[in-house]
Amino acid sequence: MTGDSPESRFDLVARLIEIWSEVLVSGVVDGQTDFAELGGSSLTAVRIQSRIRKEFGRNIELVEVLEFRTPARLAARIPAAPAWSRTD
Repeated sequence: MTGDSPESRFDLVARLIEIWSEVLVSGVVDGQTDFAELGGSSLTAVRIQSRIRKEFGRNIELVEVLEFRTPARLAARIPAAPAWSRTD
């Protein structure tokens, strides 16, 4: 991840909104949409974690997906997350 500029944060939130929409099969998602309120489960949390690893190259822990339950809150965690590699 490069920088923590407003633009890059906006891009992170926008990409997470896309992930939420696809994984949670919901067309009504914004930066404050709560994962649990859309019916998120531990299985969908694992799918979101996997997509974050793939798309951002960062290792967000499963507990973070469950604790920071909106795209905006989780986006704030991504820049500081350690890099992810297939050996993690």
